[in-house]
Amino acid sequence: MYDAAACVNVLILAYRLKQEEKVRDTEDYVSDWLISGKWKNGTLYYPTGLAFLYFLSVLIKSNKKARARFESHVLKSVKDCSVKFPLDFAFKKLILDNLQVEEPNDARKLEKELLNMQKEDGSWPADAAWWHKDKVYWGGEGISTIFALAALISS
Repeated sequence: MYDAAACVNVLILAYRLKQEEKVRDTEDYVSDWLISGKWKNGTLYYPTGLAFLYFLSVLIKSNKKARARFESHVLKSVKDCSVKFPLDFAFKKLILDNLQVEEPNDARKLEKELLNMQKEDGSWPADAAWWHKDKVYWGGEGISTIFALAALISS
């Protein structure tokens, strides 16, 4: 069993080290995960599929070959997915920023929703960032706040 999001992080490292020819099988695995729609149910270690798309958008942002292979699929996937929790809103906004999608109405709507979720103390509600197959979740206000702020700053 492989975590597709962790595989994307392996691709990011391999591409930065100019070793992409050594990770073709991993790239194909990630591509299958994306195109088949398996990402919608999260991955082995991430409960939201948007984490997978976010890591993939980081790869796309940093590599032309990855952009050519994955960008259209990621863009379609992120536009078609609904968001409900703080990390979902933040990831979606960061993905659109990484893909350099300039749709002011979408960005403003995501920002507004994120700001509406902000608590009086300035943090965002706890959200699950990681999980395990036994459905134990990890995360918290700190993780939600970090990603919400990153999404708002990236505007």
